[in-house]
Amino acid sequence: MFLPIFLFELKYRLKRPATWIYFFLLFLMAFLLVTAAGGGFGTGVNIALGGDGQTVKINSPYSLTISTMVLSIFGVIIASSLMGNPVYRDFEYRTHPLFYTTPISKWGYLGGRFFGSYLIAALVFSGIGVGAALAGVMPWVAADRFLPHAPAGTYLWPYLVLVLPNLLFSGALFFTVATLSRNILSTYLGSILLLVAYLVASSYLQDLKNEHLVSALDTFGTAAVDFTTRYWTSAEKNRLLLPLSGYVLLNRAVWLAVAGALLGLCYARFRFSAFASEKVSKKMRRAAGAPAAELAPVPAGGLRLPRVAQAFSGAMHRQQWWSLTKLEFWGIARSRYFAAIAGAGVIFLLATSAQVGKTFDTPTYPVTNEIIEFSLGSFFLFFLAIIIFYSGELVWRERQAGVSQITDAVPVPSWVPFFSKLAALGLVQVVLLVVVMACGLLVQTFKGYFHYEIGLYVQALFFYELPFLLLMCVLAMVTQVVVNNKYLGFFAVVAYYVANLFRSQIGLGHRLFSYAGAPTPGPYSDMNGYGHFLPAFWWVKLLWAGVAVLLVLAATLLWVRGTDATGRLREARRRWGPAAPPPWPWACSSAWARAATSSTTPTCSTST
Repeated sequence: MFLPIFLFELKYRLKRPATWIYFFLLFLMAFLLVTAAGGGFGTGVNIALGGDGQTVKINSPYSLTISTMVLSIFGVIIASSLMGNPVYRDFEYRTHPLFYTTPISKWGYLGGRFFGSYLIAALVFSGIGVGAALAGVMPWVAADRFLPHAPAGTYLWPYLVLVLPNLLFSGALFFTVATLSRNILSTYLGSILLLVAYLVASSYLQDLKNEHLVSALDTFGTAAVDFTTRYWTSAEKNRLLLPLSGYVLLNRAVWLAVAGALLGLCYARFRFSAFASEKVSKKMRRAAGAPAAELAPVPAGGLRLPRVAQAFSGAMHRQQWWSLTKLEFWGIARSRYFAAIAGAGVIFLLATSAQVGKTFDTPTYPVTNEIIEFSLGSFFLFFLAIIIFYSGELVWRERQAGVSQITDAVPVPSWVPFFSKLAALGLVQVVLLVVVMACGLLVQTFKGYFHYEIGLYVQALFFYELPFLLLMCVLAMVTQVVVNNKYLGFFAVVAYYVANLFRSQIGLGHRLFSYAGAPTPGPYSDMNGYGHFLPAFWWVKLLWAGVAVLLVLAATLLWVRGTDATGRLREARRRWGPAAPPPWPWACSSAWARAATSSTTPTCSTST
């Protein structure tokens, strides 16, 4: 059954829009990088892929090796989505009983799923080379920065030596984790932890003197490439492909062996059962095999439901909102995946804090404003990851759990579930800022600096950074609601963030074109604080806060209730009509409370 499952995986993936979206994303990243290095965005952009200005050409073997390797590393999150989904998809669509009761071999099932997904991932990551090659022939790049003729092998060789082995290791890791845990969020968490562990390990590997050990321990082979090419001249970088040196062969052998070990572990631990492994399933097996009478005893006199007084007032709706907000918040805060992502951010922040308090290797005091800038910069990607991932989890939680038809039928306005999820995600940002503040104080203490300036921490984190994060929460939540596809919503927010990095290069550098504005007002001075930067900062925040209110209003009107998601615009017009309650929690409470027990349509005055 290996071949049928393998072909089915290929056909299924090739028909999925996500496959081509991921391909286009990597294509676009490579295209923009080469365009920027080739002067396509004007003279204000200075990117040298070869590290030697314009002497090493952009399409030289060395430059293409570096750019392909870097982009493939940042594509780890895409690899986690592609390689972690095959077996989990059977549980998501509840088709695993069909597969698990069919007489197929473990090798046929796991091998077909893995290698089918791996081949699709290889196709997706080929977008890097295609994007780089196409950008090099565009008329808006400077021709003198490129070699006149770059053979196809120049683009293919780093793909074969670096991308495919790295993809096999990361794919084996994500496939094993998702297959044994049966949880797709664990693969996203694994991708983040892998990147963090790699960045932290890279900073410490630089202190090791044994070059072969450093090459062996470098997960993605960057150290091996550096040791192999560090003495190359510009002419050699323009002419020579990456050789299979001792450093490269050792690195590839080590991590291909790790990939084989991970796949062996997956094969050994996998069972054709509803449980991930024998070790963790004993208690669950006993519960699954228990008689229904033991699990749910029914009283002899039957069930008697208590009589309750129904209340549909605005005060009751606000109470429901607050109750759901607490439920959603604790659902995130108690999640082991949230703890792992936040913990990885803390580890990364503390591990890289050795660079704080240095200016050109000259020791300086770790003053508070420098600690704040460093901490927010180090932790920002973790803020972004939590906002993106949990916006999708919150919006899709009921639908994925199969209880959406129950929750959608309860008599609460549509703003109650949406506002509760949005508020919970905002409260999580407050908790993370407290964690960042504690880490900053800890770094200052360990460095022997005790002038903490708590007021500056509170001002910078909770008055300036928090509004930016809340506006990003609104963007991520509204995107999930409007797109109405979890993974496409993830892609849309990530694509916006990547595009925003190149905003100034395409003529949109004005601050009003950047959603949510800047996280901080500007440079801090001990003499006058943020000085004259504050008025413009708050006016921009006020503008985007108004835009966020409109976005929230649109998301509330488009909030999916029920199984029919095709007529959302028609339903939005009905909700906005005169017979519908306003989609915000404070308006017309008394009018609608009176109308709950009558057949009349309430009216709202302008002053309400």
